[in-house]
Amino acid sequence: MVRRLLASTSAALLGACAAGDPPPESPTPAEPDVSCAAVPAGPVDWKVVDGIVSAEDFVFEGDGGLLSLDPQGNLVRSRPGREPELVAPAVTSGESAGVSMLPNG
Repeated sequence: MVRRLLASTSAALLGACAAGDPPPESPTPAEPDVSCAAVPAGPVDWKVVDGIVSAEDFVFEGDGGLLSLDPQGNLVRSRPGREPELVAPAVTSGESAGVSMLPNG
């Protein structure tokens, strides 16, 4: 799952930049500038990170933690080299339509 996520994310960004689309707009000034000039030419290297709770949708925290929903509907934080951490139990009934984070975290 991690490989597919990385590959599809990289492919989408590379495809958008190749098509001449402007880079995605940043929702807050605190986020890093995304420039199509900074996207490396493919193929790009990738690494499988064990212990990450994979999901259809996820969001990265400012410090690099990955938040996603596990199959039981729990909000889980994953970080490389650490055990997944329960953030909030049973936030959904097991079905979700996405994970988002407000600009203030």
